[in-house]
Amino acid sequence: MGPDIVKALKRCTDLPLDVHLMVCEPDRWIEPFHQAGAHRITLHMEATTYPQSILNRIRDLGCEAGIALNPATGIESLQYLLADVDSILVMTVNPGFGGQTFLPSQLNKMQCIRTLLDKNHRQDVPIVVDGGINAQTAVQAAQAGAQVFVAGSTIFASANPGQALKQLYQALQRHDQ
Repeated sequence: MGPDIVKALKRCTDLPLDVHLMVCEPDRWIEPFHQAGAHRITLHMEATTYPQSILNRIRDLGCEAGIALNPATGIESLQYLLADVDSILVMTVNPGFGGQTFLPSQLNKMQCIRTLLDKNHRQDVPIVVDGGINAQTAVQAAQAGAQVFVAGSTIFASANPGQALKQLYQALQRHDQ
């Protein structure tokens, strides 16, 4: 989906629109998505040599800036970016297509990121998880420190998307109690 979809959605809602750039050369897409009305733009650490400069450019445009990590990417490189990010997205599947199975190995990564954020007084930075999210894996991710959950196939491939969303919400509410 491109900037035109964001632009169309912006006409229909006042909700913030979060764009996850799962592309090569993300810097080419920052301005078009900003102009379309994106609130947050997230790029993949692996997609650029200079993520800090792109994150700063996103913020200079007035958008929140997020960084995403693929499953095989460690968290070592996050340290120098902590002042420049508004969210950290942990891919819990390998990028490519919907409907993949959640990778439990990413739970430890979330815990390590949460510790890193806490240690650096960046509790304001949410950990976002994307991939294989359902009621069970969302609770596991929440226990590991995640606060935002991207649940595509669980909702949109369901015969009853409203009920699927409700079940996910209820599972997370039970976790919070």
